[in-house]
Amino acid sequence: MVRKVMLFSTAALAAVALSVSPVFADQLTLGGDGTATFTGTGNLSGDVITMTTTGSSGGCPVGDTCIGSNSSGGFESPTGVNIFGGASWSFSVPQSAPLLSLQSLGGGVYTVDQNGGQTATFNFSGGGGDTVTGTIDWTSLTQSSTTNVATISGTLKVSTVTGTGTDGATFLTDFPSGYTLGIDYAFGNLGSSLSGLIGTHNSLSGTASSGEVPGAPEPTTLVLYGAGMLLVGSFFRKYRQA
Repeated sequence: MVRKVMLFSTAALAAVALSVSPVFADQLTLGGDGTATFTGTGNLSGDVITMTTTGSSGGCPVGDTCIGSNSSGGFESPTGVNIFGGASWSFSVPQSAPLLSLQSLGGGVYTVDQNGGQTATFNFSGGGGDTVTGTIDWTSLTQSSTTNVATISGTLKVSTVTGTGTDGATFLTDFPSGYTLGIDYAFGNLGSSLSGLIGTHNSLSGTASSGEVPGAPEPTTLVLYGAGMLLVGSFFRKYRQA
């Protein structure tokens, strides 16, 4: 009987996974434009590195610490098909503070303090009238030990969204106002490990590479997953009662 229970539960969970896996979300793509400079604070613990950024063209509020572009943003389908490109985007903080301060956890992983508690703002506009604005909470930075690419990750809370462009209805569904989404952005060409800056006042500069903001999960995905888990739970309840 136990073997039958295990077989059933395995099959049920596999069915849930298969039913969910074909349904992915669209995403915003953020092309590379600008530079990031990482500077040691001289500390061996606490805030050991600061990160400042500069957008090389357009998209950025004047005077802010920013990464952005007038034309390298896009809206992409789950299969990688570009729905539209040429979008303007940026994330920025007031110039009076670095974008991030980093605390090392070792192994190329850092927690981050977001510019002394100041708000990082996000703006995206393209597709003839499709826009997203919001606030970003950057939470971590991870540097690859093989490529030295540094990727910052966090969450984006959508403040406003408009969908008056060609794909407006899809855009409104993917990025609903008030929803919290994931966001990440990578910086390349650093040349060496950021850990070498700890305890020094030296600097490393890298180039903005790429990032993305996955849209909200498709409702179908959530319904199928929830139904599958209810099925498994119902079976185990009946089994215990038997």
